[in-house]
Amino acid sequence: MLTWGDMGVGFGYILQRPDLAGLLMIHAGINLFGALTYLALMPTMVLARSGSDRMVLASVQAALGLGGGLCVSLWRGPKRRIHGILAAAGLSFLCGDFLFAIGCEVIVWVVAAFVAAYFLPFIYAANRAIWQAKVPPLLQGRVFSVQVMRQRAMMPVGYLAAGPLADHVFEPAITPGGALAPVFGHLVGTGPGAGMALMFAGTAILGTAMCLLGYAFRAIREVEDDLPDHDVALPPGTLAT
Repeated sequence: MLTWGDMGVGFGYILQRPDLAGLLMIHAGINLFGALTYLALMPTMVLARSGSDRMVLASVQAALGLGGGLCVSLWRGPKRRIHGILAAAGLSFLCGDFLFAIGCEVIVWVVAAFVAAYFLPFIYAANRAIWQAKVPPLLQGRVFSVQVMRQRAMMPVGYLAAGPLADHVFEPAITPGGALAPVFGHLVGTGPGAGMALMFAGTAILGTAMCLLGYAFRAIREVEDDLPDHDVALPPGTLAT
């Protein structure tokens, strides 16, 4: 069982390495936006915009599962793992979230779900591979526990914010006569679920921008080259503490 001291070691290891701290922030942002829209709002939005058609929702959810499972068998991902995080996440946000935002029929939502889910295994696999390569085995339990805790800590924030934002901000604002209807009504419509669709448009923009920002920082972009792997960072026979 981990102690506070173990967690302190994990926090210290990450904070001393801006490369890993940057990756941690990127992945936390992915979890935040994913919880805010896909996990919290997607079923409600699809039902609202399809007239509560449960078969439409089932088709969309099936596409999510198919996209995530099929990708591994088709392509192993980019050689540089950082592209498996930043580029894959950016494409998932840009294509998947934006199609969900502008879509008003099942075929568009199915394509959006498939595209968004297709890149997820690459993101998680590349992220895990980098961390496993950079953290010494004797420290991985302590570091990974902190990493996972911090990454997933943003998901409850997304869950808690999704409902109030949809019900009290975006849905009323995008109804006919609402404050945002003249600006975004042509993009996402003004009927039931349009406010949630606008939130998908927001995560498409913010998620893509976050991934591009990751490329702008060398510590994140060059993490595989600048931060030595644990098997070459320590002299033979040296134990990490």
